[in-house]
Amino acid sequence: MKKKIIKSTLFAFLAILMVAPQALALEIFVDDYGTVRFYQGSVLGRDDDSEEDRDDDHEEDKDDDKEDDHDDDNDDDDDDDDHERERERERIEIRQSAPLKTLYSSSKKEIKFKSEDDGRYKIEVQDGDNKYKIERRSTDPSKFTKKEAIEAQSIDFSFPTDAKSSRSTEDRVDYFKDKYSQRTEVQSLDEEDREKAIEKRQEDYKKYLEKLQEERKDKAQERVEIRSRFGEGQEGEFEIKSGKSKAKLKGADFSYDTETGEVIVTTPSGQEHFLQHLPDQAIDRMTENGFFVDDNQEIEIETTEDGQVKYKSNAKKSKRFLGLFNRQVETEVVLDDLTGEIVETEAPATGLSSLLNFLSF
Repeated sequence: MKKKIIKSTLFAFLAILMVAPQALALEIFVDDYGTVRFYQGSVLGRDDDSEEDRDDDHEEDKDDDKEDDHDDDNDDDDDDDDHERERERERIEIRQSAPLKTLYSSSKKEIKFKSEDDGRYKIEVQDGDNKYKIERRSTDPSKFTKKEAIEAQSIDFSFPTDAKSSRSTEDRVDYFKDKYSQRTEVQSLDEEDREKAIEKRQEDYKKYLEKLQEERKDKAQERVEIRSRFGEGQEGEFEIKSGKSKAKLKGADFSYDTETGEVIVTTPSGQEHFLQHLPDQAIDRMTENGFFVDDNQEIEIETTEDGQVKYKSNAKKSKRFLGLFNRQVETEVVLDDLTGEIVETEAPATGLSSLLNFLSF
């Protein structure tokens, strides 16, 4: 009798494993010394709708607790904390196994992350034109594969905020000059004015770059996390987190240079752009310019056809109605990642709001 119970239990457990959705999860961890380790694991019970399901559950919880707004806020924080703990638990479980591959700091490579049409992600390791093999483990030796690229349904990638870079300030200024000189507004100038504009911009950029680098040094103990996003309509999206700030990267691929410690965004047109600002730095620039942007607010990284990369966020700008009374005006704030320039556009308004906006300055 006891044997029958054991067999029945084992059979039921195996059946659950066979039908439960399992997604290939890949964690890539860069330590403070520049060593990169790839870990593979299967996350049981996760599918593309899991994030959405969690959101639905959270909405139900909020409905149940409507009577107490303070409790709702606590529930929001608890839900976020639970989600972070779950992700951390999964990472720990994955990292308990031996790494698929290890790249030591003396082995400088570029790790490329590409989103596929079916919602999966492809990861490649390259050194120039050479691709490096990434092993995929299997419990069945006959299914053991050794591929130049590995596909995963979820990615957790993290690296130090103050990654040690081999790129000199001069190299970065040259990169800026090359990118800025290609812009339409610069190309339209006559030769003399164009040279003056580029030279002036180079000097401004050099000072601005020093500021950005100092900010990263001050946050040397923090890490940048880039994760794939789950849920309906989020296939091919990445989330970049630095500090408390998150930015959504959609419609573009990216790579990480282990030598320079930089994230390189590849636009849909195939142009590459070295990301100058981390999300928290982008929000800092916006708040410094008088915009009210919450540290916890998610912003977007937008790419354009001509290869520009911009941070976009909804914010509020303080204005005075008839020059007398303070009021907040809804705006859209766009930060040019290359130059650090910020452009503000008032959000469309109708009716009374439109009139109030018109009379506010």
